[in-house]
Amino acid sequence: MNSNTHSLSAAAPSSTLPKLTMDFNDDYEDFDDFVLLYDLQRRARAPAVRLHHLDPSEELSDAVFKRHYRFDKAGVRRIAGVLNLERDNDRGRPLTPLQQVCLALNFYGGGHYTRVAGLCSGVSQSAAWNAIERVTNELCRIKDQVIQLPSDQEVRASADRNYARFGLPRFFAGVDGVIMKFEEKPRMIPVGTVAQDFFNRKMCYAINVQVVGNDEHLILDIVADWQGANHDARIWDNSPVKGLIERQREFLIAGDSGYPISDVLMKPYPNREALVDPRKAEFNTRLSRLRTVSTENIFGIMKRKFPILKSLRAHHARARRVIYACAVLHNLSVRWRMEDEDEDEDDDNHDPAVPHFERIPIVADEAPLHVIRERGQIVRDQLMMGMRMRGE
Repeated sequence: MNSNTHSLSAAAPSSTLPKLTMDFNDDYEDFDDFVLLYDLQRRARAPAVRLHHLDPSEELSDAVFKRHYRFDKAGVRRIAGVLNLERDNDRGRPLTPLQQVCLALNFYGGGHYTRVAGLCSGVSQSAAWNAIERVTNELCRIKDQVIQLPSDQEVRASADRNYARFGLPRFFAGVDGVIMKFEEKPRMIPVGTVAQDFFNRKMCYAINVQVVGNDEHLILDIVADWQGANHDARIWDNSPVKGLIERQREFLIAGDSGYPISDVLMKPYPNREALVDPRKAEFNTRLSRLRTVSTENIFGIMKRKFPILKSLRAHHARARRVIYACAVLHNLSVRWRMEDEDEDEDDDNHDPAVPHFERIPIVADEAPLHVIRERGQIVRDQLMMGMRMRGE
């Protein structure tokens, strides 16, 4: 190598280094000089930018904090305490659990991209993505602890509230499907499916999410495993919660006209019958109001609180996790609002640790579908005839 090699080995600002030009007719020693010079210029970059990690709980007022993160400061601290977000060491200036939760909530509640969520939190896009993934996975991990069927006491309390409000006895919940659409054709879809399976009647690619909820806007069961082209009735017929609820015959669940009627699932009367019978029309109105409060209101609350659900920009598996994570956050919000209720009242037959429908022996029912439908129609007629009309 020539004598200029030693002078190039000292680091120098990129502005003082000679311009990189290379005549490939030069000899091999000139090429070595060229490589060394290129390496020095590559290293002589501007100093790294150190982003300031923001702590929203310290820098924002209570009102602004809740508007951006959908929970108050105490609620976010509780979420951070529930999730396992601690790092093994402090290498790389890791985000605190509170900062990670705030970053994820900003992503869910803003409906924007990860780079915007990272910019708002003072971190890079990759750090934002990793934090959102950790929080989302942790929320999915606790899904079965937060979203579960009610206990004896809760079932009866829901049925009593619905009877007092709508005049229909025995109803404890409603079931319905909601379209969670993709912004574009879904990516990384499950093996055995094609993109067209997600294209539904609303002319968009989506996941058809089934929700069972009650009058307090609490999600009792959620299924986000079905493509948008599937019918609500098919999802219900293949969902595990159907078998659990059908173990008993005491309490009922409300569905719309797209569901098959049975001993435990009530649907409205056909329009041709309701138009000529005022009692059937009134039954339909009350059942629709009950179902709206128990399911459709939940959909509206979730999409207003977490706008990311209005247009999913992730691949299929991540989109499902985001849906479940938002459902868990919704239930946490509802449950924490209800904590002021008296939890000391109990009886010997009530075990709050075991959901009501999981303790009931399975009712073997091998009747044909038309027999189950006829039995459901009989139950519906009994409810309609026993209903008190206005003025009675």
